This record gives sequence, structure tokens and C-alpha cells, in this order.
Amino acid sequence: MTASEGTPIVIMSFMYGEAGSYWVARARYLAFGFVVLLLKFAPLWTLGVLIFDALRRERSLSRWLVLPPAIAGLACFAMPHLLEAAFDRAVIGIVHPLTIAFCGASIVLAVSSVTTLLASLRWWKRLPWYALAIPLLCGIAFTGFSLWLFANDWIGMRTWAY
Repeated sequence: MTASEGTPIVIMSFMYGEAGSYWVARARYLAFGFVVLLLKFAPLWTLGVLIFDALRRERSLSRWLVLPPAIAGLACFAMPHLLEAAFDRAVIGIVHPLTIAFCGASIVLAVSSVTTLLASLRWWKRLPWYALAIPLLCGIAFTGFSLWLFANDWIGMRTWAY
């Protein structure tokens, strides 16, 4: 199939695709996979740092560097579950606690992503590079992911308004 201007397209299920560069698509796919890996890793890293600090009875990193990545990861993985529950209960188009929670989780994801980046930049001169490696990497990746979600109208999506 081709579009009106002759561009090859693929229509399958509810997806629409146009021909494009393989390398650009592969880079996007790998970047998204890396962000998902970090989103899954962040809560575990936070738990490890908090347990390590409790055993040593002193703080190794500021809580502003440790907690926001975990909050972003938990909010990101709560969103599909909230959306699925809203669809299962057929409340997706009305104001309901599940749809409000989905909207709130998307906002929490965006705010905690930006907070992670800003906290990492704030502590840039005070801590060695290896202490800031994970928070800064998470901050950059999560903020980019949140900007992509915002550009596609997922941040603050009010499902009852469509």
C-alpha cells in the first residue's frame, strides 16, 4: 500500500507505519529499551542504597538523589495497570478514581523525572562522578522519556475529557 504521495505504508490492526530509516528506528528502539531498563532498575537501586545507609547508620547520598528515580519508576509501571483497571471496569470515559489516578501517576512520573535531573545537577560539584552516575543517567533518560510522553499527550491525560 502507498500513501497519496507514493510513500510506502503498512496498516495492521490499529497501527499505521511509514517507510523510514532502519538506523533511526533501531536507535529509538534501543533508547526506549534502555529507559525501561533504568525505570525497572531505579526502585531496586533506591532500596539497595537505603538498606546500605541503614546498615552503616549514615547517609551516603542525599534523599533528593535517591528517591525521585524510584518514584518515577513506580509511577511509570503503575500507569498501565491503572489504565487496564479503568478499561476492565468500563470507567475510562468518566471521572472515576482510576482515571484520576492514571492522570496523577503520569504527572508524578513527569515531576519526579525532572526532579531527578535537577537534583543531580544541583549536586554536580559536591559529589564525585561515580556517586552521581546513576541519578544523572536516570534523570536524563527519564526526563527525555517524560518529554516524549508529554509531546504525545500522555502526561496529564484526562481520559474523561476525550
